[in-house]
Parts: sequence; C-alpha cells; structure tokens
Amino acid sequence: MKTQALLTFFILLFAINSKAEEVGESRDLHPFREVSLRLSANLFIEQGDEYRIEMSGRQETLDRMIVEVVDHKLIIRFSYEDMLLGNFDAGKITLKVTTPTIEMLSIAGSGNIIAEKPVQSRVLELFIAGSGDIKIANLSCERVETEITGSGDVVLSGQPVKEVRVLIAGSGNFIGSQLKTEFAKVRIAGSGNCDIYADNFIDARIVGSGDIRYKGEALVESGISGSGKIQKIN
Repeated sequence: MKTQALLTFFILLFAINSKAEEVGESRDLHPFREVSLRLSANLFIEQGDEYRIEMSGRQETLDRMIVEVVDHKLIIRFSYEDMLLGNFDAGKITLKVTTPTIEMLSIAGSGNIIAEKPVQSRVLELFIAGSGDIKIANLSCERVETEITGSGDVVLSGQPVKEVRVLIAGSGNFIGSQLKTEFAKVRIAGSGNCDIYADNFIDARIVGSGDIRYKGEALVESGISGSGKIQKIN
C-alpha cells in the first residue's frame, strides 16, 4: 500500500514539474502592421522580412494563448473566460515578434513591448492602457503619437523626428529626452510626467500635478490647472 502511494506521489510530482517546464513554439502569421499585447508578457519586436512569432512559456499557457491577425493587427491574448476568471497561473511568458512594418504598438494590462533593434516607420502610434511599458532604443520616423492611460511608461530614443504628440491620463510617464523633435504637443491629466527634447515649438497643457521637463530651444506655449510645472532642463 505504501509503495502504491509513493508511486502515485512521484507520478503526480512528475506531471506537475513537466507542466511547469518552459517550452518554445513558433508560428508563421498572416501579414500585419500593428501589434496589440493583451496579456502579461515581455514582447520583443524587430523588423524583418517575415511575419512570425516565437513564444516561450509553460505548455498550458501557450495552449491557452490566442494569437490572431485581424484587419492587419496582430492580437495576443487569452480567452475572455480566462481573463475574467483568472483560473490558472500563466507564469513567465516571453515573445519575439518579427514583421517588416510597424505602425502601431498597444498594451492592455501589465505586459511590456521592447524594441532593442532599430525601428523605422513613417508614423508610429503607441498606446498603453494599464501598467505595461513600451521601450524603443533606436527609432527612426517622422511622427510619434503616444497615449498613456494608467501607470505605464513609454521610453524612446533614436533619430530626430518632425513631431511628437503625447497624451497622458493618469500616472504614466513619457521619457523622450533622447529623441529630438521639431514640434511637440503634450497633454497631461493627472500625475504623469513628460520629458521631451524639442527645438522649435512645444504646445503644453497640464491639468493636475504632472510635470513637463524639456530640453532644447523650443518656444513654449503653455496652460496649467493644478500644481504641475513646465521647466527647462539641461
């Protein structure tokens, strides 16, 4: 009897450990130019000749993940039932997405999108709803439009651009002092902060306690309601 119980214990232990082991999986995808991350994962994105996703995580997690392309948008999520009930531990998820064109990146929740390699686009839209971060190390484009709702951060650096637009509603931050622009339009409602580098003109409005810190010789047109500040930094 003891031997049978011990055998059952080891079988269960093996099953649990196997379930928790990380596995890898890759898929070729239909063409897309936008990416929407709707679960907690670290997503590394880069431009290349193919449309592809590589995934690493627990087998159960990968089996439950929904990866679909809808209207040229890559959507990565769990089922609505899993999101509402939260009835399993997803564990650590790492994703790598490759696509020739990047026009929009969005996060809903606590996931992160990271671009360590150069990103080129005419216009790039960035959206965060939640606590996730978007980080792009070497951006080359004409215009960047960013909208942060929640506590997430957008961190950008790269080649000079013509225009940057930033909307923050909440406590999120835009960190773009390493991305020079000619024109900047910044709107903050809440306690979020914006660091920007502009050489021509800044249109700045703050409602709340958020701050705008800027580098460059831009003319600043501002309006503040609350304790927020606009200040030049070196």
